[in-house]
Amino acid sequence: MHELRFKPRFAMTMDVKISTPLEGDRVLVTKNISDSGMFLVGDSHLLPELGAIVDGEIQELIETVPIPKMKVVRVEPQGVAVEFIASS
Repeated sequence: MHELRFKPRFAMTMDVKISTPLEGDRVLVTKNISDSGMFLVGDSHLLPELGAIVDGEIQELIETVPIPKMKVVRVEPQGVAVEFIASS
């Protein structure tokens, strides 16, 4: 498969709460992160579908930290790749 990544990925594990209007909140775990997105892992029933726009926040700091809106760009059995998108 042709590599589509433009930014280097860094292994990082942290809890990220994601939210969608229809499915509500759930917590997934990062596998890696870059300037343009991240890969989130979790139980298959917790994963958003391809194309979903999700809000997120990092959970493991002193305060929760919001992160940019994200779009699901790839779905795999163990997780999803999300791309950060600009807020409008």
